[in-house]
Amino acid sequence: APRSQGGCAGGEARFRISGVLQTFREFKNLGEWDDLLKEIKRRAGLSFQTGFAQDRRFSDSQTQSDYRVSLVPVQVGDREAEQIVLRVLPRDALFSLDKLGLAFDALAALHDALNANQGLIVVTGPTGSGKTVTLMSALCAIDRDKYNVMTLEDPVEYALPGITQVQVSDTLSFAQGLRSFLRQDPDYILVGETRDPETASALIQAANTGHVVLTTLHTNSAADAFTRLKALGVNEDLARENATFVCAQRLVPRLCPQCKVFDFDASAKLKKLFPEEFTDEIFNAAQKDFPLSAPGCVACAGTGVSGRKLLFEFIAPQRNAAGQRELVSSPTLKSAAISLLKKGVLNAQEVFAL
Repeated sequence: APRSQGGCAGGEARFRISGVLQTFREFKNLGEWDDLLKEIKRRAGLSFQTGFAQDRRFSDSQTQSDYRVSLVPVQVGDREAEQIVLRVLPRDALFSLDKLGLAFDALAALHDALNANQGLIVVTGPTGSGKTVTLMSALCAIDRDKYNVMTLEDPVEYALPGITQVQVSDTLSFAQGLRSFLRQDPDYILVGETRDPETASALIQAANTGHVVLTTLHTNSAADAFTRLKALGVNEDLARENATFVCAQRLVPRLCPQCKVFDFDASAKLKKLFPEEFTDEIFNAAQKDFPLSAPGCVACAGTGVSGRKLLFEFIAPQRNAAGQRELVSSPTLKSAAISLLKKGVLNAQEVFAL
């Protein structure tokens, strides 16, 4: 990112580690900063002309990684500059449902959905919540020698063997690609994101005609996925009938074990918001074993964070006592966060943010 304050005339390189941006190096010399930008542009094949946004991808054999590059023009003080963001995509990334940290019931329900003859699997959550990893792990759980698996992605991030992966473009939308896929006799279809009524309609049609369809939505909870599909023109009853697994997830930072402490302000707010979950007795009995925040230390580079934890909720079909199909919900994301908070894993602010 370019900077013009604190004596940093050029810019600074920052890494996002466990969801938190950390400054790696400051470039106080504008020439050094420009040289870095030119090298990234050269490797990515970006135009050296300025003033417009660019997106490309390049590979690096030394790091065995692919990189997605996004460049936008910005204004820094009285000068025009450019900000570049690189997303690192390791080629040796291993995707496995067993390594996601899902609870047994969630994992079993997802496997049931993948083994069904048809249906709709929806993964929801904000940007950076790990949706891509969940979907790639699900695809890797499929017997790709036995089944025809096709994906529509924007962009294709990870190359998976045994899968036909198609890049969405200006001339091929999600909806157009999905309609073409249906003539390719697929068993499984991944649609990277459902963002318009045309795609949503084609999605439900595919899930209702002998295909297992996986997709993502941007919603705050698993239940909100049906509301979102309804807003896109899908009959809600039809969406519920075809849904075999709908989940919402978040990646939340874990408290640094070296500097986590009890937080009196946070405890007061928790008691007010969740009086049944957090009582005076609970806090008074085990304050030192009930950390709620971390101020930062040398071990965590001042961030108060040590890795991340997956919060997960899901909705899946079950048969009731009468043998009828019904959708059953797991505990919510907030319930999962409160459970982690009680174990001393999570910052109280993460609960307040849900």
